[in-house]
Amino acid sequence: MTRIVFVGGTGRCGTNIMKDILTLHPKVASHPFEYRFIIDPDGIIDFYTTALNCWSPYTIDQKLHRLESFLMVLAKKYEGKEIYIDWELNEHLPGYEENVHKLIDELVEFKYIGEHYGLVEKRDVYFMRCWTRSELSRVLGCFIRNLIDGYLRREGGDVYVEDNTHNILFAKEILELLPEAKFIHMVREPKDVIASLSKQRWVPSDKVKAAKWYKEVISRIEDVKKEIPEKTIMVVDLYELVDDTERVLTDVCDFLDIPFSDKMLDMDLSKSHRGRWREEFSADESKIIQRILEGWLVG
Repeated sequence: MTRIVFVGGTGRCGTNIMKDILTLHPKVASHPFEYRFIIDPDGIIDFYTTALNCWSPYTIDQKLHRLESFLMVLAKKYEGKEIYIDWELNEHLPGYEENVHKLIDELVEFKYIGEHYGLVEKRDVYFMRCWTRSELSRVLGCFIRNLIDGYLRREGGDVYVEDNTHNILFAKEILELLPEAKFIHMVREPKDVIASLSKQRWVPSDKVKAAKWYKEVISRIEDVKKEIPEKTIMVVDLYELVDDTERVLTDVCDFLDIPFSDKMLDMDLSKSHRGRWREEFSADESKIIQRILEGWLVG
C-alpha cells in the first residue's frame, strides 16, 4: 500500500526542515518543491469537494475543465504560463500527463459541443453524473497513488513525504482519498512564526494583521485535527526537535513505522531563529499580538 506522509502547519513553522530531515532516511523519498496538484485551487481536493457538495451540470463542466487545465499547466513549461513555470511534473512524476488524461477520461461520462452562460463561445461541454463519495474518493485516490507509486519505484523509496503548506487544513478530505495517509503537524512559538510570516509575500507584512492571519489558520487546523483519528497525526514542536533531535526523530520514526536512521541526524538545526520576535516586534506590536493570541494554545 502507498505510504504518504503529509508534513504541514501554518507555514514558517518547520515543515521544510522536517521534510528535509526525513528525506535523509534511506526509505524515504520526496521532491525538493511543493507539487501543488492536491490542495491548490482547481486541484484535486477543490474538485472533490465541489463535485460532492455543489453539483450541477454547469458547475461540474466548469470544474472539470479547470481541473484538467490546472493539472496540465503543472505538466510542463508553457509559453506565457508564469504562475507554475518551474514545476514540470512530467519530469518529476513518472507517467504524470498520461495519468491526468486517464483521470479526466474516467470522470467525464460524455462530452458534446454546447454553450451556457459564462462561456464566451461554444466548446466541448463535459458531463459527469453526480458520483457518490466512495466512488469519487476511490478514483481520485487512485490517481494520487499511481503518481506517488511511480515516483517511489523510480527513487527506490518506501515512504513519500510532502510538505505542501496548509495540507492539514484538508486532512479530513485527504484521508477520504488516502485512508492510509499520516500527518505530521509542525508547530513553533507563535510569535516567532508571526515574525517570519510577516516577511513572506503571501502574508500581510503588517505584523498585527499577520498575527490575525496566523491565528485564523492555526485555529482552523486545530478544528480539523479534532475531525480526524488521533492515530493519523503527530504534533512536533520545532524547538523540541532542535533541543532533543534524536528522541524526537525516534518518536517520528515510530509513528511512521520505519526504523530510525542515524543519517537523519546529519541535518544542521543551528539556525532556528528562536526568539526572533523579541527583536522584530515593537512594544506596541508585542502587546497587541499578545492580546490576539490570548487564551489560545498550540497543539
